[in-house]
Amino acid sequence: MNLGHSAKKLPDPWLFNSEVLFRELTKVRESILRITPNENTLSDINAALDRIWRLENNMQFLLQLHAQKQRSFRAKAEELTSGSLPALSVSSFDGRP
Repeated sequence: MNLGHSAKKLPDPWLFNSEVLFRELTKVRESILRITPNENTLSDINAALDRIWRLENNMQFLLQLHAQKQRSFRAKAEELTSGSLPALSVSSFDGRP
């Protein structure tokens, strides 16, 4: 099945879904802000906006943490493949723990 995209041009599914979710949260916030506030709805509107704000901040933190872990993993993989670490020799292993 060819979708007309090369593998290098496809977005990271984890990040792509996050972008979509951020856009949807923005739309939800905008919808909430269109509600006419009155004494019966003001606290609910504020609570909903606060929850969206906290969710966005948590998502940003988790995305940054995820990216940091990916960079760390890549750096470690490059270090291992570059030959900068000493290789284990089978002949130097004497079989004792």
